Amino acid sequence: MGQTVNVMTCINCKIEKFHFSNFWTLHVWPDHDDKIKITLAEMLDTMASEEEEQGVCKICHAKKGFQTKTWISKLPEILIICCGRFQDFEGRLRKSDYIVSYPKKLELSKYMIPIGKAHYIFL
Repeated sequence: MGQTVNVMTCINCKIEKFHFSNFWTLHVWPDHDDKIKITLAEMLDTMASEEEEQGVCKICHAKKGFQTKTWISKLPEILIICCGRFQDFEGRLRKSDYIVSYPKKLELSKYMIPIGKAHYIFL
């Protein structure tokens, strides 16, 4: 079984919160551009991209929000990647027409949690 960790960092006080999720299948989606071709790396980049979320920090009580980033903290023995191919189109699901290209050898090190941060989490 694999594991992802979502790291939420308060924009104000920089305190980090961690949310762990186990997975058997890693689900990835495109960034919904109107591309005809997309690479698996682009889909993984979308999964691992930094985003801003609104909320109130429980430590400093600031309403500035959080920076969130998802990392892979543990890979399963066999990794299954499910590419989200359906989009909501006017209230109905429609299969996307894009073509996903993938490498013969998949390099996942840039999606893995950095060693320094992993050491901090698992102490």
